[in-house]
Amino acid sequence: YEPTMRLEPSRAYISKARLDSSLTYKLRLELSLRLLGSAQLGL
Repeated sequence: YEPTMRLEPSRAYISKARLDSSLTYKLRLELSLRLLGSAQLGL
């Protein structure tokens, strides 16, 4: 273990969590848009 490695994980975890949340948000948006599009096509 390096002394800096003990401090870093929390910071990396926070940035990763932010990245994950933004990715899931984009995926959800894309999915909902696709569902809306297919629903409009079905009508």
